[in-house]
Amino acid sequence: MRDVEIQKKSHLTIYVDADACPVKTEVQQVCEPYDVDIKFVAAYTNTTDRYPGVTWIWVEPGRDSADFYILNHVRKGDIVITEDLGLAAGCLAKHAHVITSRGKEIKDSEIDQFLETRHLHAKARRSGRYEKGPKKIKMIDKSAFMKTLKKILSKIEGF
Repeated sequence: MRDVEIQKKSHLTIYVDADACPVKTEVQQVCEPYDVDIKFVAAYTNTTDRYPGVTWIWVEPGRDSADFYILNHVRKGDIVITEDLGLAAGCLAKHAHVITSRGKEIKDSEIDQFLETRHLHAKARRSGRYEKGPKKIKMIDKSAFMKTLKKILSKIEGF
């Protein structure tokens, strides 16, 4: 049994919905001591070489291309970093961990409420309310993200 657990741990993958992810550097920093594969998934129009040591997966530009790639490849126990609640719901259905860039771990028991809130906000935007986008991410948000990611990795890896 222990050999199976070790084998599973060494195949842990972290998928980052990377097109607009503000915590790419933090992902690398937190994951350095762990045996995990990091995959940044982004449209090929956003190519960069700023993040060595991670695997970049380039997909067609399009609203959901990165999401579909992640959904098709994520496995039970993997970690997904995204702000997209639709992607989060699909990943939770596959028993993956989901974290937002602000450090909120989205749990299966909460996803229905999050999706309902997303729906209500979309209706409000269509009716002319809420013209602003999401608030700019702050250092305190990045710290919360790093703490949450480290907590999940520590739990999975047994540290």
